[in-house]
Amino acid sequence: MIIGHQKGRTTKQKMERNFGMARPEGYRKAMRLMTLAERAQMPIVTFIDTPGAYPGLDAEERGQSQAIAESITLMFGLKVPVVTIVLGEGGSGGALAIGVADRVLMMEYSTYSVISPESCASILWSDSSQAERASGKLKMSPPELLKQGIIDDIIREPRGGAHSNWKESFELIRGALKKHLDPLLGEKAEKLIESRFNKFRQMGTFALAHAPMSGSPDNSQGSPQASSSSAKSNGQKDNPKTSKGGKKEAQTKKDRPSYSVLNAQPRRPLAERLKDSARTQKPGEIL
Repeated sequence: MIIGHQKGRTTKQKMERNFGMARPEGYRKAMRLMTLAERAQMPIVTFIDTPGAYPGLDAEERGQSQAIAESITLMFGLKVPVVTIVLGEGGSGGALAIGVADRVLMMEYSTYSVISPESCASILWSDSSQAERASGKLKMSPPELLKQGIIDDIIREPRGGAHSNWKESFELIRGALKKHLDPLLGEKAEKLIESRFNKFRQMGTFALAHAPMSGSPDNSQGSPQASSSSAKSNGQKDNPKTSKGGKKEAQTKKDRPSYSVLNAQPRRPLAERLKDSARTQKPGEIL
C-alpha cells in the first residue's frame, strides 16, 4: 500500500493540491487505507512532502488535531511493516501523521523538522525573516537527523537533485526500499510493534545526553546561589525588610527548604532515566 502527499510542481498544481497540506478528511482516508492494508497483510510505504497539516479554520472545525493524533496512534499499532520516505519537505504533525514507521528514510536534499523555519523564527524572535538562522538551530538536514537517530538512512540523489533525473531517482528509491523493507517482511507482528514503539520512544535521548545539565560548573555563574555567595564574599549584606511583617516573612522563608537542599542529592542524567523507562514500558501503553 502506497500513501503520500502530492504537492505539485507549477503554481496551478500546488493550488489544486493545497500545497501538500492535508485536511482532516485526508488523514482519515489514509487511516482507512492503512487499516485495509493491515487486513490484507500488505506492507505500507508512505511518501512525505508537506510543510505541515492545513491550519485553516475549516480544517480545525472538522477536527484536524484529532485526525492527526488518531493517525499516529493507529500507525503505532499496525501489524505490518511500514517504511516512510521524506521526499522534499517534512514539516510538523502533518508529516508525522503518516510518518510513524519501522524505517524512516530521507532523500539527500530533503528536510524533516517539528516546525517550519519560518514559523520557528516567528515564535522565537518574532521575525520570520530569521528563517535561515532557525533552520540551523533545528538541525533538519539528513546528516544531522541520522546522527541523532531520528532517521535510519539517507537516499542519494542524482546530480542536480532528484527532479533532474527521474529514472535514476526511481532506481535509487527502489534499492533503498528493498534494502530496508525485505528484512521486515519476516518479522512477527508483536516484534514490529514493540521495535517501532521503542524507536520513537528513544528519540531525543541523543540531544538530552549532550545537553548541559542544571547545576553544572558552566551554569553555576548565572544561578541565584552563585550570585548570593558572590555578593557575600564581597562583603555585601542582605537588606533586611523594615516593614512590620518583615520579621514574620523572614521567619517563614527561613523555615522553607531551599532549592539547594532539594537538589543536593545527585540524580542520574535524564537520558539514562528515559532509556530505563523505555525498557520497562509496554508498547500498548502509548495507545
